[in-house]
Amino acid sequence: MCAKLNIGIGDEVLPKYINVSKSEKKSTEVKHDYDITPWPWESSFFEEIRIVGVLEKVKNFVQVMEEIHRIGKPGCIVKIRVPYFHSSSGSSDPLNLRRFTFASFDYLTKERNQDPEREGFGYDYTDKFFEIKQIRSEPTKIGRFIPNWKYPARFFARNKFIGNRDAISHFIGELNETLYFELKIVKEG
Repeated sequence: MCAKLNIGIGDEVLPKYINVSKSEKKSTEVKHDYDITPWPWESSFFEEIRIVGVLEKVKNFVQVMEEIHRIGKPGCIVKIRVPYFHSSSGSSDPLNLRRFTFASFDYLTKERNQDPEREGFGYDYTDKFFEIKQIRSEPTKIGRFIPNWKYPARFFARNKFIGNRDAISHFIGELNETLYFELKIVKEG
């Protein structure tokens, strides 16, 4: 059996997943406050974790990411959807405590934490690491009219996942609504 976890669910209860919501109004198998750790699963249990509409609302982002790391098997794929920092959908929800950029999960990678050029700059938030496999912007209705070509010579971004619309959206709001991240849990040994 492939153990899959669907956290936050939005409006989707997925078959073949353990569906979890903090809200008593949602019809899920498990109700859990994401800020309370440890979560009610054993370590290295899940092969896939899907998170929608949660990480922007948690009080301690790093602690929650460490808990995701704990319950995921080595190589577990973590699929995350979060509001883009420059969108009204991210700022209009009064429960949102943070919004995200293309670089938000860089701080949870081994490369970022062990970069000798950054030594002493306090990027040692955690020793639980993820590998970024994919980042994709999800445009607004207006943003859909602007192509998001990826090109080899990136003037703006050091991130290989960023395209035209993504670079422009840092300066002009309402082009991207959400970001989709796909991470892989990295565990030593």
